[in-house]
Amino acid sequence: MRAVAPASRATVRRPATFRTATPRTAPGTERSTWPPPARSVRRRAVLAAIAAACAACAQPASLRLAERAGAAQPLALAAVVQTAAAVPGAPAAPFAPFAPFAPFAPCAPCAQTVLPPLPGTPGDPETAITAEEIREHVEVLASDLFEGREAGTRGEQRASAYIVDQLSSCPRLQPAGIEGGWLQPFPMLVHGEDAVGHNIVALLPGTDSRLAAQTIVLGAHYDHVGFGGSGNSLDPPGPVHNGADDNASGSATLLDLATSLANSGWQPRRSILFQWYSGEELGLLGSAFWCEHPLRSIEDTVFMLNMDMVGRLTGDTLVVGGTGTSPELPDLARAACEASGIAMLDDPPGRAPSDNTSFYDKHVPVLFLFTGLHDDYHAAGDDAAKINADGAARVGRAAEAVLLAVDARDERLPFRTAPGEALMFRPHLYVGATFAITDEPHAPGPVKVAVLIPGTPADTAGLREGDILVAVDGQPLASAGAVHTDTAAESAGAPRADGSSAPPRASASPPDDSRSPGDVRPPDEPSLRRGALLALETRLKRIDPGLPPITFRVVRDGTAPRDLRVKPIIR
Repeated sequence: MRAVAPASRATVRRPATFRTATPRTAPGTERSTWPPPARSVRRRAVLAAIAAACAACAQPASLRLAERAGAAQPLALAAVVQTAAAVPGAPAAPFAPFAPFAPFAPCAPCAQTVLPPLPGTPGDPETAITAEEIREHVEVLASDLFEGREAGTRGEQRASAYIVDQLSSCPRLQPAGIEGGWLQPFPMLVHGEDAVGHNIVALLPGTDSRLAAQTIVLGAHYDHVGFGGSGNSLDPPGPVHNGADDNASGSATLLDLATSLANSGWQPRRSILFQWYSGEELGLLGSAFWCEHPLRSIEDTVFMLNMDMVGRLTGDTLVVGGTGTSPELPDLARAACEASGIAMLDDPPGRAPSDNTSFYDKHVPVLFLFTGLHDDYHAAGDDAAKINADGAARVGRAAEAVLLAVDARDERLPFRTAPGEALMFRPHLYVGATFAITDEPHAPGPVKVAVLIPGTPADTAGLREGDILVAVDGQPLASAGAVHTDTAAESAGAPRADGSSAPPRASASPPDDSRSPGDVRPPDEPSLRRGALLALETRLKRIDPGLPPITFRVVRDGTAPRDLRVKPIIR
């Protein structure tokens, strides 16, 4: 998936020394033996509010919730409230963020207490997706202690125990794995030996009796390549590959999204499944196993959103794959990105080398959020210090906005096929800009620079957003547009510009008998502009020996055309 050489490391890290953990009696019941990140102020306040508000079983709630909040021993109700209030930055009155409360009905059991709706618009969640929590989760998941989280190994088991430990702190999240637990184990091979991988599944139940049987899935894989010994590393095997971006970033963002939504009191109409897959790096094993052996009906799965490598947001630009899998997804995804201050790069195909593919193959509409490849991809340099946690939090908020929009619909999203390979993973020339057709009727050229990423070859060469492209490598884009328009027309059996005809393809439309032989109709202006954009995209797919610079002739703010030479790189 990448043609550039991997980054080298100055030092080689050795596997860390591990503490002895208490033997587990059943998968997923092991408590973490390392200190988890401090619980957020909001989470502590929510736990205290639940305990204080439950008049029927306040004492049992306080005992259970204190244990979930990470207390060394059960505490009395007053101590739980005092603990929440004593957290630096917490409000003086622990219940202030949630007042006025709706009356609480007695809970049974208290661990399954449903929070009352928060003040504001009913169903509108108040979440706490923060860069600080995402950073803390990434630093734990991408630490040497987890040995690169290779599927089926003790590193994967430690990572799953950490995620389960965090999920268990949220009373509204229900375990949705096998036998009432959080895990779905599946068989696999690791280094030629039989092993077991573990998917993690949490459920936020739906509240609309008509729609609760339908499921929306939010997923991320949490495994990585371990020490690089399975042939899927771009570095020599040996050093631990911590996979901070791939995919501790997506796992951490999903974890923060799941816990904050559950703590907010949001009441989804449909049931929401939060899933962390293992075995992705070995061939989408975990997500494929779920889709073949689902614990909730795959036919009732109405949408899947996948976050994979969301920790290197650059230039406020996010690649959104799968937009072609439902006719309503492009506008929905674009609105979510704009609300988070993110520019969206549209990538329509439903298949990609990530877990959304497993769901797309089951005819489920999908989206795939991705901040891009980099030189640390599948290399030992993918560490937590390089993560853009602020960017990951914005991606998380965009994912949340998509979730809310899909859940608010009365009808499920229609599915449509979106064939082809994801553009983001095809080797191509990368300049750091995206292009679109101009919408001004008298623009000097047919294509403009729509998005420019700072620090990229296009930025260094002097391109700017809004620049109008007149020519590329000396060829006017207007004439190139005419050529590509003719080529596109040939696929439908229309006459070529020289008057000859291409063999027509099957069509449901009747032939145009009004066209006389040899009659050539010039394409309209929108077709010319689309053809010009296609010509430019075709040029960026051509990788010439030596990677010569590409010359863009641009017009800026009505000034005279200027030539800018952009030295591309291969992605």
